[in-house]
Amino acid sequence: MNSYGQEMFIDAHSQAVWPEVWTLYRRALQIIGRPIPTLIEWDTNIPPLGILLEDAQKAQHFLEVIHA
Repeated sequence: MNSYGQEMFIDAHSQAVWPEVWTLYRRALQIIGRPIPTLIEWDTNIPPLGILLEDAQKAQHFLEVIHA
């Protein structure tokens, strides 16, 4: 919680994308109303390539479903 009593997420770029962040991402795509380039960034604790590709596919899926 921040000083205003609101829940806050901090992206350290060192762990998997949280489900709540995927929810925010989907909502942002709906609000923006058009497909936008998306970057899933890892600075440390970089996972195996398969996990990175799964995240990329998940983001692509959301782009395609919301902007079909």
